[in-house]
Amino acid sequence: MQLYVWRKRTPITLYLADHTWVSSYDIRTNKYSDINQVISAQESYWYCRGDFHAHGDFIGKINYSSPYSHCLVTSNDSINGNGSIIRYGIDGVCHQVSNQVLYRSKKSLKNLRVDKARGYKLSSSIFGTYGLNKDIWRQNQINCLNNTLPKHQKSLLTIRANTFARKHNINMNIIKDLENKRLMLLTSLELEGTAIKGINESANQRVEKMNLLINEYTINASNLIDYDLYQYIFGIEPGVRIDIIDAEQFEFIN
Repeated sequence: MQLYVWRKRTPITLYLADHTWVSSYDIRTNKYSDINQVISAQESYWYCRGDFHAHGDFIGKINYSSPYSHCLVTSNDSINGNGSIIRYGIDGVCHQVSNQVLYRSKKSLKNLRVDKARGYKLSSSIFGTYGLNKDIWRQNQINCLNNTLPKHQKSLLTIRANTFARKHNINMNIIKDLENKRLMLLTSLELEGTAIKGINESANQRVEKMNLLINEYTINASNLIDYDLYQYIFGIEPGVRIDIIDAEQFEFIN
């Protein structure tokens, strides 16, 4: 089974990151208008914490058999097809679910990622490649692949900083500070995302607060590290805001 990777582009004037998803068919040539047509054609569509999209921009394709995708993330199911990203905006976003669909091996070079999507470097710097729910993700791997990730894995932010440091002179104590601030951000996102819904509070209002927390983090980061390192870690220029949490996909827990 081949897998096709897609993104829904957002206007450059908007802050919102690209939504990503995966399908077993090429939507450029197979014009399925809804999920029932996909199922009837015996094809697969992974929602990846989003909606059904009949059109999108092609960003990648797996040219080898990927037998684990249906097990790691349920296809053709908008409710249960979330992999280990149970709490949207807290465990991760669509980028992390998409990466889980594409996962094939613990050897990272064999795994396609949605790194061409707008906002991917920012979302992965915060939530990692496969999200924060590492216990569930590891158990899914054991169940599906008999394969596990290292229990004590460095964050993607630290990995990128270490890679950058091989060719540049940077103060790793600053990176430790940036990583500590990232962990504080994750705590803040969880507290905000799981707080009891206020009277007349909308998902837009809650998600705006969460995206502002991320934006404040990136502003602090831009004051800590230089331009080139910032771009290498987050994939955007300092001062550019990208909202990686989509209000349309957020659900109040309480």
